Amino acid sequence: MTEWLALNISTSLNGDPANLRTIQLVQVPSVYDYFVFLHVYASRSTLTMSSIWQSKCDPRQQKLDFAHKGPGFPTWHRAYVLFVEEELGRLNPLPTDPFSKRDGDNFALPYWDWTGQTGCSVCTTDLVGAFSPNGQLLDSSPFADWVTFCPQRPEFDDCHVCDPDATQACGGPGRGLCKEVISPPEDLEAFPLEEQILLDDRLNWPTRFFQALCSCQV
Repeated sequence: MTEWLALNISTSLNGDPANLRTIQLVQVPSVYDYFVFLHVYASRSTLTMSSIWQSKCDPRQQKLDFAHKGPGFPTWHRAYVLFVEEELGRLNPLPTDPFSKRDGDNFALPYWDWTGQTGCSVCTTDLVGAFSPNGQLLDSSPFADWVTFCPQRPEFDDCHVCDPDATQACGGPGRGLCKEVISPPEDLEAFPLEEQILLDDRLNWPTRFFQALCSCQV
C-alpha cells in the first residue's frame, strides 16, 4: 500500500472534492496505481453534464481536457514526470548516500535540450521517426506500424474527446484514430460566452480546435 489517498472519481456523487458530505477517499495499492490516478484525474473534462446519471455523451456539452488540450500541458506534465523520476530513484538508492532513498536524486530520465533549435533533431528514422512530405511517419520508422486505440468511455459522467464510438482511421493503418469533434456553433452553445473572441481569449486556443481533431494518433 502507498502512503497516499486518492479520490474515488467513478461518479460525480463521490468524486467532487467540493462536496465533503459524499466525498470518498481510497488508498491506492501501489505507486503505479497512484500515478495512473493522477493522470486520469488531471485529464478529467472540466465542463459538467446536466445530470450525473447521463450515460450518453451530449455533443452540446463536450467537455474539455485542460491537462492535455490547452496551454497548461507543459507545466503540469513536467511536474508529473519529475514526480515519476523521484519515485523511480527511490527504487535504487545509492548505498553510500543515506538520503538518496528519501530524495530519489540518483536517477533521471533522459531529456533532449531543445534550446535554440528550429526543428526536431530527434525526428529521424533511427530515433523516434522521420516524417514524409505528406506529414505521416515514414514506413521505415520504428513506430510506423504502431496503432493507438481509444480508451473505453466510462459509463457515467465523462465524454472523452477520443470516443471509441465515433472514430475513424487517421491517415491509414498504424496512424491512430481520428475524432471529428463538434462544430463551432455547438461549441459556443456549451459556453456562457457572448462572443467567439471571448472564448478564444479565455481558453488561449483558436475555436477551430474543436472542428477536427486527431487526438489519438501515434
